[in-house]
Amino acid sequence: MDRIWLDAPLPSLRVRATGSAIDVEPNEAARRWALAHGVGLGALQDLARAGLARGPACVPALVGSVAVTCTRVDLPDGHLVWVSDAGAGSVATQRATEFLDRALVLAGVSVWRIDLFTRRIFFNAVGFRVMGMSEDANGIDLESMRSSIHPEDRQAVEQAAEEALKSDGVVDVVARYRNPDGSWRTLLTRRVAERDVAGRATGLAGISIDLSRQLAERERAEVLHERTQLIVRALGVGFSSRDVDTDNAVWDETMCRIYGVDPERGPFTGRQWLQRCVHPQDQARIERSIREADTRGEEVAETEFRIPDRDGQPRWVHSWVRRTSRGGRRMAYGMHMDVTERRRAEEMLQQRQQLEQVNREKSAFMARMSHELRTPMNAVLGFTQLLADDAADPPSERQRERLARIAGAGAEMMSLVDGLLKIAHLEPDPAPAPPPRAAGGLRVLCVEDNPVNLQLVRELLALRPTVRLATAVDGGSGLAAALNEPPDLVLLDLQLPDIDSVEVMRRLRADPRTAGCRIVALSADAMPDHIETALAAGFDGYWTKPIQFDRFLAGIDGLAAEIAH
Repeated sequence: MDRIWLDAPLPSLRVRATGSAIDVEPNEAARRWALAHGVGLGALQDLARAGLARGPACVPALVGSVAVTCTRVDLPDGHLVWVSDAGAGSVATQRATEFLDRALVLAGVSVWRIDLFTRRIFFNAVGFRVMGMSEDANGIDLESMRSSIHPEDRQAVEQAAEEALKSDGVVDVVARYRNPDGSWRTLLTRRVAERDVAGRATGLAGISIDLSRQLAERERAEVLHERTQLIVRALGVGFSSRDVDTDNAVWDETMCRIYGVDPERGPFTGRQWLQRCVHPQDQARIERSIREADTRGEEVAETEFRIPDRDGQPRWVHSWVRRTSRGGRRMAYGMHMDVTERRRAEEMLQQRQQLEQVNREKSAFMARMSHELRTPMNAVLGFTQLLADDAADPPSERQRERLARIAGAGAEMMSLVDGLLKIAHLEPDPAPAPPPRAAGGLRVLCVEDNPVNLQLVRELLALRPTVRLATAVDGGSGLAAALNEPPDLVLLDLQLPDIDSVEVMRRLRADPRTAGCRIVALSADAMPDHIETALAAGFDGYWTKPIQFDRFLAGIDGLAAEIAH
């Protein structure tokens, strides 16, 4: 408010009552006016001290031998006197009034006066606008005005008025006033008593400043701050600031908790933090990065490091640091977060991934071992049984005894292999093979790249004369054969040299000509999880090698019976 009249282009004097003394201060325009008219500045000050009638009316006066017109404007702690030459009194008064009114509008300040005799309150134009009222030269009834005060604040306003009337001091109070739309406006009101020459109180002069917007902004800022603090506490983020040149630091409560520092003792300096809080094995690296970032003025830097813990296990902290200049000082603002649980979870995940990789490699090795050991045993045991059961050229008793020894040794070898590989067979127990089918023919396609295994299948299916067998040595030729003459059953080896066997099965399923045929995996890989995977992929069955004659022929005969019906 002081800047308004001090910078005004019109001569003005500010009168303040400080106890029994009256202080008068002229603005620069008043000093220039006195110098231009050859009048002492003290004469102007005496005029202001003498007092003038209240209100906007022009009052003639003499300053030395110069006729002037003065206008008084009441303020809570005194008044202003605007001075102009007598010949230009009305114009000067109007200019002064307009200037003051514009200044008050820009400042958002309303001026008011309570007349204790009429019990009415008078506002300037700004005051009426602030209160949302229409201008009324007769003023507003005081009780009507006080009825707009919030019930919780009315007593404080009335007590402030009583206190001002009992003293010569300025009394402030903040209160809420009802707007015409029913909402509330918060005002800071300042008042001082007006007295006559006998010292009796005749009224209260005051100003009002609307604080509603500032309070709303402050409330929003407080809500935002509270929400931010909740998030920060939930995340466990600590904040710090460090003067790069002095190394002095300021920490918040979470920062102290992360590093186990008593907040009452104050935070460490940057160097103390490095020596006491950072793990010895990380100190050199962190010190070097801080020094380089401070020297380069690096704007943002982040890193992770260990800190000692009371239980002897190091904890991990992730830090983000932003360097900037504020008020001529180089500052480093940091956020620190305990990420120990994340690091441990990452380590556990890495260990689990490594274990899974080991298990995959072990499973692959077991599958290879199963295939490599069982494939030759398929030929040994299969042809041994064929020789023993050959009705056209039966072996001698001595040959049968030798074949039995070979079969027994082979069976013992397979038992050892299965035990070594811990194979739990998923295939059903063998059922007795039914007698050969007398009518009809089963079309079988065997896709097998091992000629010994293929010959064994031929020999076995020769025991079922009604079965028509076609063969192929790889996936490509198997697909061509199946599409050329669709079979009822496809025996598909899982270790083909050209196309993955699952892909061969999917292509057969996708073609209408072969979509209805049965597809059985025939493999020396007897690992249970691999069998489950193949069945889940869409194979109708999974027959393992070495081929068990009874089970194999029972499966063939069962399919033949289904097709016959």
